[in-house]
Amino acid sequence: MKKLLLNICMALSFAYCLGLMFLGISAAFPPEWATVQPLVNAVLPIAPPWLDPTGTSVPSYYVEWLTQPWMNWTNNVCVTNNGPLHGQGVSAFFSGVLAPNGKVILVPYNSTVVGIYDPVLNTFAAGPVHGQGANAFVGGVLAPNGKVVLVPFNSTVVGIYDPVLNTFAAGPVHGRGASAFFGGVLAPNGKVILVPHNSTVVGIYDPVLNTFAAGPVHGRGASAFIGGVLAPNGKVILVPQNSTVVMPLVFSNSPAISIEHCLHPVLNKL
Repeated sequence: MKKLLLNICMALSFAYCLGLMFLGISAAFPPEWATVQPLVNAVLPIAPPWLDPTGTSVPSYYVEWLTQPWMNWTNNVCVTNNGPLHGQGVSAFFSGVLAPNGKVILVPYNSTVVGIYDPVLNTFAAGPVHGQGANAFVGGVLAPNGKVVLVPFNSTVVGIYDPVLNTFAAGPVHGRGASAFFGGVLAPNGKVILVPHNSTVVGIYDPVLNTFAAGPVHGRGASAFIGGVLAPNGKVILVPQNSTVVMPLVFSNSPAISIEHCLHPVLNKL
């Protein structure tokens, strides 16, 4: 009898705490979330990463985004389906970029071709041959001109893929050796920042002039950084791998931009 009463008390205590937890989560969301209808049927609205620590603001861009019909993830159901075979072997691609035509450009690593995935038809197409050998590119960036900049790892050149013409072009030679860069970031000035891995300098690619420039020396040794993120103050934050420090890059001609634009999927790694 005592054991039964103890179990009942524990259950009631757990239910009480759980209720407080849900009330706390609900209270943390700003009033705007009450109008976001697609989330009404969800089991539990998960706090998004852009919700600030005080729970007082959500950028208007995301309030609008969340109200779109395709964001109606009723009951948080996730269904996985097998996509198309790509036939490009192991370690084929490294990252991807959404092109303006709605297709996903798969960045070739060991694949000899650029990969093109159509999310509407659920099909894979072999794009143009890049001719840059194995471990060619790591990461890509959509440039303002609509072309996809492929970040060179072992490739000796910056890769340029044109989604309209479905062509690959060898951009400028960077001269930074093997395992040079790992990921890239579109800066507010329209240039693509190539994140240094074994390169001793930050790489700067200009999509307008189709030129490569050696940026500042970082002094953090080999395998220094792996990817980067654009911050609202206009700085590009280099993510450390072997570097002992996080490194913000400051460009004199890069203005500060709004947090809403930083959180846009084109600029951020969402």
